[in-house]
Amino acid sequence: MTVEEAHAEVKAGWAQSYSPEAIAQAVRSFSHKPLAYRINILVARLCFRGIYFPQMGLMAWLKVISENRQTSSDSVKEGFRDWFSEMWRRPHSSATMHTSGD
Repeated sequence: MTVEEAHAEVKAGWAQSYSPEAIAQAVRSFSHKPLAYRINILVARLCFRGIYFPQMGLMAWLKVISENRQTSSDSVKEGFRDWFSEMWRRPHSSATMHTSGD
């Protein structure tokens, strides 16, 4: 194997490991964990990806975010779903305030 072939193989491996599909799979693999943990995995993967595929400018970051929009939007939807579910499970408190001595 030549040096060029080795570089090409390493680059292909990293591209596959940090593709939007691989990132989505990594996040899904922690579906049993809380949402905050999975968001942390997503952000860490996106940032760590920058070591091998530098995102130096705003447009490069926007491209990476766009490529991973499905995983991001799934996380946001789940967060809102959990938040609204929690709101409906809580007992609703009275809107009136009680003051002492009245």
